[in-house]
Amino acid sequence: MVERAKERQSETPDEMSGSTAEAVGDRRIAATENTAASENHDVVVGKTEAEKLANPAALARMSLDEQVRSVLSSSFRLTELRPAQEEAIRGVLQRRDVFVLAPTGGGKSLTYQLPAVLLHHLYGKLAIVVSPLLALMRNQLDALAALKIPATSVSSSQTAAQNKDVYVMLDAAAGGGKCPVALLYVTPETMATDKFHRILKRLDARGLLALLAVDEAHCISDWGHDFRTKYRELGTFKLAFPQVPVLAVTATASAKVQKDIVEQLNILDALVVCRSFNRRNIRYEVRYLVPEDVAELGVELVREASVTKAVRRLSGLCGIVYARTRATVELLASALQMQGVSVGAYHAGVSTKDRLLVQQRWQSGEILVVVATLAFGMGVDKHDVRFVIHADIPSSLEAFYQQSGRAGRDGAKSLSVLFFAQDDAQKVNYLLQTQTYSVETQRSASLRGFQEMVDYACMPKCRRALVLKHFGEKLSAPEPACKDSAGCDYCMNPAKVEERLSHVTRPKRSRTNAPSGSKGPFRGENDRAGSRLFSLPNSKQELERQRVARRAEERERAMDALGARLISDAPVAGRTKAERESQLDALERRERRELQLHASPDHLQMAQRVPSAPAFVSASSLHRAGSQTHTIKRAKF
Repeated sequence: MVERAKERQSETPDEMSGSTAEAVGDRRIAATENTAASENHDVVVGKTEAEKLANPAALARMSLDEQVRSVLSSSFRLTELRPAQEEAIRGVLQRRDVFVLAPTGGGKSLTYQLPAVLLHHLYGKLAIVVSPLLALMRNQLDALAALKIPATSVSSSQTAAQNKDVYVMLDAAAGGGKCPVALLYVTPETMATDKFHRILKRLDARGLLALLAVDEAHCISDWGHDFRTKYRELGTFKLAFPQVPVLAVTATASAKVQKDIVEQLNILDALVVCRSFNRRNIRYEVRYLVPEDVAELGVELVREASVTKAVRRLSGLCGIVYARTRATVELLASALQMQGVSVGAYHAGVSTKDRLLVQQRWQSGEILVVVATLAFGMGVDKHDVRFVIHADIPSSLEAFYQQSGRAGRDGAKSLSVLFFAQDDAQKVNYLLQTQTYSVETQRSASLRGFQEMVDYACMPKCRRALVLKHFGEKLSAPEPACKDSAGCDYCMNPAKVEERLSHVTRPKRSRTNAPSGSKGPFRGENDRAGSRLFSLPNSKQELERQRVARRAEERERAMDALGARLISDAPVAGRTKAERESQLDALERRERRELQLHASPDHLQMAQRVPSAPAFVSASSLHRAGSQTHTIKRAKF
């Protein structure tokens, strides 16, 4: 019988007042003070506890609760566990299989690290941790080394000699020696090798296997957003070692993915420990790239101006800007650099050495913003990230939740912003339809996941409620209403969001890009399975009337604000409407001509004057960034 325990957070953050940027900025100093206070509260240097831990006989005489508290204080320098952590740790130490579902920053790693250290001190046992990413593995190993907890790994990031030394150590322990480490980190590919399986069999024969921890367990499910084929083979571990507890942890898994994980790992009787997915301290916003601007200037140009403006409003705060492609990462990084933002670029086209340098500089606070492709951040333990911006739409709501959840891990108010453009959505939909899948069922799963992501961006509903619905959770007591936590743009001003949505038309599916009967986000207008993703005006005439009225109003505002300064020194109010419209048309023509001068000598000189341009900024991108310093009149920021 599967047991489920839900931990609910007890404290409700204060309501965010004023604009998002001001609210986040006002709390910057307070958040720093709170973090410092929290760290001072958690750090414990207990000589008595350390002495007990050094004496296995004394540790064995303690109760289970006393053993856990002793390891918690002496090895991890913490004073207390969260309820979900305590339940999971107790389950593992009682030799039960456990499935932990908790949001990013929920302390999932402690649920297998603490039992591993305790069982190592008591019996010399070894815990195996399967991790999908080398960066994630390295981050945890570095954190354990800082705590002086013995741990090592077998991976391609190490030299052949280093991996050989680890195998020699394991062979000695299997042959009767003492195992010097408490945790061994491996990739699923290493777990699948015959050599490693033979070592595990010998260690198990001596009773030295403490547990198997499967990190990022959603990778085992072809319904998940990060499916890895080799993760499927982890299910054979429970069949080969039925007495060894298996602990699976993840931050993103819908009800269907949860079911698939426990079935694939053969842990059907697992204790399920689940925390609420509600990140109360994160405010969710969606901002729309207006189709008229995109049609006139291009999606990349409008995106660059929108994202740059958003980041500048959050000046002085630590954050991440995600983009799907390397080209977009480079463009945004160079544009932000031109605006004086302390920024670094992170993507697969950057050398490993430079990527690590960017990550280290960002974690140390030397640079405040990282513009990165979607893999960045997994396993990065940085608590003061105040904002996460998606410059384009992710492929699933699970991926979006995981990435946006890297903000506000310290509990302070933070911001998640998604920039939505129809062009981006059409591209992602086409890629999901046409790419090759190792398992065909993953195609339909990917399309359904993207449909939910489009719903999040385009439905006039509470963003928080839509996120929680995906994970099978409702925004109801004891969780506070969205307005009573950090809020979302819809709950704070539904009329404004609906007005903006009314100007964004749903992209149409190309019948050549998707199979008939497709249930993806771009279904045909007459498809019975498809319903409109958001409210549209009742008729084409009404839509056109609204568009004309809106453009007239915007032109009036633009003339009032720009006419006197950019056209002549005479007061704008003293000119006739026809004269003012003629002048504004002339101004717009001049701006369009300027946009075409991407490589003019003036722009070249401007690029050469940029001080201390980082290595990732190419000269051509600086020329282009310099040529795009213009005003987008209709964009809804």
